Amino acid sequence: IRSAIDHLIGTGQRERAAELGFAVWRFWQMRGHVLEGRRRIQRVLAMDGWGAEPSAARLHALEAAGGLAYWGGDMTTAGTLYARSVDEARRLGDDGELATALYNHWFTRRPTETVHAWARLLADDDRGELDEALDIWTRLGDEEGIGKALWGLGEHHAYRGEVDKAVDETSRSLEIFERRRDPFWIAWCRFTRSFALAIGGDYVEASRDLAVALRSFQANRDVSGMVLTVAAMASFLLLLGRDEDGFAVGAAADKAVAETGLHIANLWAGPALPMPDLASDDPALRAAVERGRSWTRDQALETAIRMADAIANGSAGRAGTPLTP
Repeated sequence: IRSAIDHLIGTGQRERAAELGFAVWRFWQMRGHVLEGRRRIQRVLAMDGWGAEPSAARLHALEAAGGLAYWGGDMTTAGTLYARSVDEARRLGDDGELATALYNHWFTRRPTETVHAWARLLADDDRGELDEALDIWTRLGDEEGIGKALWGLGEHHAYRGEVDKAVDETSRSLEIFERRRDPFWIAWCRFTRSFALAIGGDYVEASRDLAVALRSFQANRDVSGMVLTVAAMASFLLLLGRDEDGFAVGAAADKAVAETGLHIANLWAGPALPMPDLASDDPALRAAVERGRSWTRDQALETAIRMADAIANGSAGRAGTPLTP
């Protein structure tokens, strides 16, 4: 991939470089190569010769760059890139591409620099772009698009604290992706439904969904999914009063964020769920942080799966023996 993109950029093949970057951006995300992916796709967008006329290849490069900025937790940059995608898609006159661009931009439609600002954005009443995307996908009969829009609505309702609506929308989305046998979206539907259930205080059902998502990300070697679900497990443990365990698991997630650039893991919970303050000077919590940072990613993932299973079957109390991988 590196050699191919370098060759295409070096020989001035803009559109082929853009389409290759678009084809592999999920690989960069899922394998934890966010920083490298962002650098490479920005080089493509900076190539000489992009004209004023709308270009499907440039639209795809903008989508890839926006997606990687989003997963990197750089929501303001993602919003700028996604706004350009909306403009490009409108000029191309392709309704399917426009629906995707509108859907993406809705998550980053205003600049946000803090966890709370992004959570407020997702909870805001303004659903215009998301609803327009859903309308287009419905008219086109695009089942995958409909499933994505329903998932987005599930996130919207979860951040508003509307648990029943969030669970309903994510469950409808899950039905679509299970029918399509799409492991990526099945796992993310489970993750988001878990988030909503945890907000509602149902930690048992939330942990059942989270355990499914964790195992799916493990099976598919999806580092991005692993980082977010391990971070989610840290929040669940804090909610159950298992502070030392929550800090250990949270430290393991934080270590993976630093290694991969997947800073979205530091944003997702917003104000709805607690996240460990890894700078705590409490001796027991400091020891827990050091313990978590000593784990490999595989050890952290296995620990999170074990704890999700324990909570789901009722064998994880509110405090107990510290976790070991």
